Amino acid sequence: MKRGKIIESMDDDLQLPEVIIQHIQSFLDRRQAARTSVLSKPWHSAYSTRPILDFDVRDFQIAKVFSEFVKRIMQRYHELELKIEDFRLRIKVTNSESASLADEFIKRAMQLMVNDFSLEIIGGNLKYVLPVQVFEAKSLINLSVTRCKIDRQFDGDMICSNLESLTLCRVFIGDDMIRDIILRCPLLETLYLSECMGLLNVNLSKLHNLKKFSATKRWACNVRSPLIELEERTVGPYICKQVNVPEYCKLSCLILEEVKIDESFFHDLSSKFPCLENLSLHYCDGYKDIEISSHSLKYISLMDVYKLKKAKFEVPSISQFNFAAFSIPSLSFMTPAREYESYISLALHWGDHVEDCWFLDLKKFLTELSRSRTSVSITMFLNEWDYPMGYNRGFPIPVVENLMIKIHPSTCLSLVVLDDVFCSCRPKFLTFCDDDDNDDFNIKTRKLLCKSYSSRTFSYMNDLEEVNVEFFEETLKEWRPLPWKVFLDSSKVRVNKERFRFRLKWRAFS
Repeated sequence: MKRGKIIESMDDDLQLPEVIIQHIQSFLDRRQAARTSVLSKPWHSAYSTRPILDFDVRDFQIAKVFSEFVKRIMQRYHELELKIEDFRLRIKVTNSESASLADEFIKRAMQLMVNDFSLEIIGGNLKYVLPVQVFEAKSLINLSVTRCKIDRQFDGDMICSNLESLTLCRVFIGDDMIRDIILRCPLLETLYLSECMGLLNVNLSKLHNLKKFSATKRWACNVRSPLIELEERTVGPYICKQVNVPEYCKLSCLILEEVKIDESFFHDLSSKFPCLENLSLHYCDGYKDIEISSHSLKYISLMDVYKLKKAKFEVPSISQFNFAAFSIPSLSFMTPAREYESYISLALHWGDHVEDCWFLDLKKFLTELSRSRTSVSITMFLNEWDYPMGYNRGFPIPVVENLMIKIHPSTCLSLVVLDDVFCSCRPKFLTFCDDDDNDDFNIKTRKLLCKSYSSRTFSYMNDLEEVNVEFFEETLKEWRPLPWKVFLDSSKVRVNKERFRFRLKWRAFS
């Protein structure tokens, strides 16, 4: 069947090429796309020959029905010599019979010149071995494999010579196999390794076109190359990883999780990564004082930082800065020429001692981000709140777009707490993220906001000129005003629980 034939509508008033209908179906999930096949014969024909096949054993209650369904579809594509652009297979492998079925489906897909192949094995405990035909497919461009074993050795010119993206998740793969893939896939631009096993030494120096690299979770490996070097050792139940990154000129995105990073990692970042736009370090440790200077970086994410004391950034192209930590470092942020966005998340937990300088540190931190549209989230899990006030008067108070306070019911929420928060920043909008299952706590939270505005007995409350309540209208997808009386009454019952926020108007600085 030819791809470009014209399909007529049911009333003959409109003609759509088959490829257009298939393009529409490609935006739908597999179930929605299947429903379009009953609209008319042309839509059924387009669905029956679409270049995207998505099979999921979880959609079938009986495994045999699933296997017969896949066989029938694959046989039709084989007989019509239809090409598959995207083939996705989620299959349960628990014995030799189901493993043989998986082999059959995968081999047929490779014969149909698939470009994008995604495989997820359910069950099997990483015993299922990926067929050799996958790495012999020269048509393959994107490959994603989850929960299987790759241990075949290859001869000849090249396996997957056109492969540009490789994702291995929970895959058992040896050094020899990953070396062969790297040596024989010179076009690789994206490499994701997540929770892989069996790797001891990997050399990525031959991947000259690599643009995106991600090494996540607890995969035990030393990676030696001009890109990433990981030296890992196990200490008790924890895994420590040391990272050193020399230059790699084409990398645009670097994501590292749960690795130990030396401060030299950040030295001369522009020379090492002149094209780097995304730097994400999550759950990393080992650095206390960092200085990042880069004209290419647009996105920086430092999440769950443990011991950072001082950070300096010179990033004129920055568009978004994410930061999450349990303590507040000293921050220096060189002001870019244009506005950017910042998302800051801080937490105070049981046992934390809130010193006098905590809110002063927060104020200084946010002041360095004054050029950005800043959203701040503070999580409070404290049962005590007692320290002197008025310690940071005389410092300008930074303005933030949004402030979210996440409160545990055991926290002693009071006007003192709010006043302390307002001494550090002037939020345009204030949101409380409280306990959905604690109505009494929710009522107290709402009444507290009402009292804070009506009484204004504390120093920084006096700067509040106006407090209004807004709720999010799901139908219209917009925030709408809500009278205080209605807001307080609605908190007594948990019917149609709404999303609320407070719009704050502050007295202008003199």
